[in-house]
Amino acid sequence: MSAFDLFTKLPLFDCLSQEDLMQLIPKIALDFEDVPNGHILYKTGTTCKRVVYLLKGRVSLRSGSTDRTVHAPALLVHAELFRTGKKHAFTAQAQEDSSLMYVDEVSFMFMLRNHSTFLNQYLHKMIHLLPEHTTTVLTKTNK
Repeated sequence: MSAFDLFTKLPLFDCLSQEDLMQLIPKIALDFEDVPNGHILYKTGTTCKRVVYLLKGRVSLRSGSTDRTVHAPALLVHAELFRTGKKHAFTAQAQEDSSLMYVDEVSFMFMLRNHSTFLNQYLHKMIHLLPEHTTTVLTKTNK
């Protein structure tokens, strides 16, 4: 599957036009990795240097008493690049053989800065990941 075909199927990138994708793909650094069941992708507190997209498989995200399972396709690392210290908030471990796509920090920031449609899609997805009480507080504050 080409990078173009892959991006058109991923929820975060499906907002970009064919023309945008054709211009964008050669300018960004992408890495792909297949990992076996049980493989630890990253640990809580380690430095985050890239966005991680789960293309195939299932991954558990654990932090303290919080434990949830994420199924592909899903954006695993989505806000850590903007956290103080850029540290991972969860430990991620493959729960079956999985395929991953990595977008390095420089490339991700390039996409956010240069493609307003991508920025809007990213912000929309991040708002939906906020806990309900946070969304309520933001709504009340902005009134």
